[in-house]
Amino acid sequence: MANTSIAEQLANLKERRDKLGKSRKDKAGKIEAAARDLEADRQELDDLDAQQRDLDAEVDATARLETDLAGAAKALTEVHDLGAAAVTKVGQEQAALAARLDQELPAARRDALAAELDKIDDAIAKAGGAADGAEAKLATAEQAAADARAAADAAAAEHEDVLRRLVSLPQRAEAARARVDGLRTAVNTAVDAGRMAEAFVRNRDLKTALTDLDAAVKDNEGDQLAERLPKLWSDNLAAAGALASAVADVEPLREKANAARLKRDALVAGREESIAKVLSKPPAEPDPGPGPA
Repeated sequence: MANTSIAEQLANLKERRDKLGKSRKDKAGKIEAAARDLEADRQELDDLDAQQRDLDAEVDATARLETDLAGAAKALTEVHDLGAAAVTKVGQEQAALAARLDQELPAARRDALAAELDKIDDAIAKAGGAADGAEAKLATAEQAAADARAAADAAAAEHEDVLRRLVSLPQRAEAARARVDGLRTAVNTAVDAGRMAEAFVRNRDLKTALTDLDAAVKDNEGDQLAERLPKLWSDNLAAAGALASAVADVEPLREKANAARLKRDALVAGREESIAKVLSKPPAEPDPGPGPA
């Protein structure tokens, strides 16, 4: 067997190296593709886990709602059944008692007691209506005050914004002018020193700065803002006045509502005492009618 030359051995080694490199590159590509697929699968799994958590929470919440609804429905049914039974049973007892009372308590006495009770309950109902009306007026006034406060805040904010922008305009123009002066000095200094490249760069900046200064000088935003300010200030004062008026309306209505509630609550709390006073009164003497002729 003839000896293989160094050139042939080198060629063989290079061929083996190329094949190995190709195999390695193919395998690395597969690993990278698998890694990308794995990362995509991991991201998809994370998304699925998040969806699973959300769905589990919704399932648990819905299950609790179902249990709560079933419990409420059961309790409501039981209460209704008990109430219906009471209506039937107690209604019968009440009718029997009414028949007995009709026999044992004179009609005049019954009528007098009923009239007194009607007075007590009518006073409570009237006080309740007055309290409800006072609370409704208070709620309306409180909402009006809240709306007025929001309007006042908005008017004040708009006025402050326009004023701030107007005040800042001279500062912006002055800053633009100062930049022009600074760049002009920088250009001249660079030219005098023979630094023409730097002068070229600074001069480009100077041109842009001059354009900005010209726009700032010609800008009529200040006139527009100044024209808006008087009306905005007037609106601000009007909104503040409306707020003060709305707030001033609330406290008297709150006092009236509190007084109306106290009166209603006192009548409700004192109902039994009022009934006791009615019962403690001796019955009126019956009218003897006309005497003998």
